[in-house]
Amino acid sequence: MRDDVFSLPADVRERTAQHMFEVLGQLRGCALKGAEQLRVLGQALPPDLAGPYRVALARLQESAPSMLPSVVHQVLARGLGDDWRTLFREFDDRRPVAASAGQVHRAVWWDGRRVAVKVQYPSARRLFRRDLAQLARLWRLASALIGRAEGWEVVETISEQIGEELDYAREARNQRAFAAAFDGDPDFVVPAVVAQAGDVLVGEWVAGTPVTRLIAAGERADRDRAGLLMLRFGFAGPGRCGLMHGDPSPGNARLLPDGRLGVLDFGACAPVPPDLRRDLAELLAALAGDAPGAWTDALRARRFLAPDADPAAAQRVVRDVFAFLRDDEFAFSDRRLRRAVRAVDVRGLRGFGVPARFARVWWTLLGAVGVLSRLEASGPFRGELARLGGAR
Repeated sequence: MRDDVFSLPADVRERTAQHMFEVLGQLRGCALKGAEQLRVLGQALPPDLAGPYRVALARLQESAPSMLPSVVHQVLARGLGDDWRTLFREFDDRRPVAASAGQVHRAVWWDGRRVAVKVQYPSARRLFRRDLAQLARLWRLASALIGRAEGWEVVETISEQIGEELDYAREARNQRAFAAAFDGDPDFVVPAVVAQAGDVLVGEWVAGTPVTRLIAAGERADRDRAGLLMLRFGFAGPGRCGLMHGDPSPGNARLLPDGRLGVLDFGACAPVPPDLRRDLAELLAALAGDAPGAWTDALRARRFLAPDADPAAAQRVVRDVFAFLRDDEFAFSDRRLRRAVRAVDVRGLRGFGVPARFARVWWTLLGAVGVLSRLEASGPFRGELARLGGAR
């Protein structure tokens, strides 16, 4: 019997999904971030196996708490001052959109600009330490599902991202850095930061079709365009401003009518210094080649593989999961992602791990693969990465 999720009986999967809902539900304001990070795992499973987990995550997102208007006003007063209303011509406090640790409101700034006002849950910081313990419990649950005990880097990465998303001053700095780096770009729109104080962040509103809507009912050309631009933005950021957008969620991108991509939410951005950027480029270049031995040599040299790891198992992962680096034209899909995962003998990957210095970038890359698979995007991704210097 295989030591992985495919051997679990249906009733065990149902109970596990319910447990997952209960554990994540205790994260309250930070629960959505855990749900977003787990979505890739759900995509990689066949529909009959993933069903209970998808239902649990959908219930979790639908149950996200919404602040009463009076509470929203209190947070705005603490951040922007008691006269915060004078800063807005209009402010919609009745129809918020959930964010990872807060919610977003539509408004009109005093000068007539349409803005998005991000307001953090008052209890977010107080609950954060408890959330870390819950995430540890969740990882133990996930470890049982995928048949391996390693991978604490995943928990640490999620925890670090959640902590960063509670710091709106940091998010504003990240957003300003990206806005400056992509100012006037023909392919991208990064909204300007209008104001930031305390647990309030005000940015220009970006109108367009959410990538979530493209996934549900978008035209093929729009899905392909959005997928290519999301990959381009992710790999262009490190070279332009030393940061990688750390949350390639479909909820954080909008396709504008003129074909540009609007990118939102800069709370979790991974610093990519020149040495890491160079190392990542060399690694991807090796994975884009046709020599399996070079794949494992490159992974071993950067400590992704332990000395006693099975090279054949690692080569199967590279061959299937990173095929988009080698094909001139590649079509992503959930089905293809599931087939790649099914082809992997999880027990053969006991010696595979993500080094700490690569954890944030690697997790972001896997998240991007998940979004492109949901979009079913097709395109010359290998050539795109070669143009950006990510692969040759």
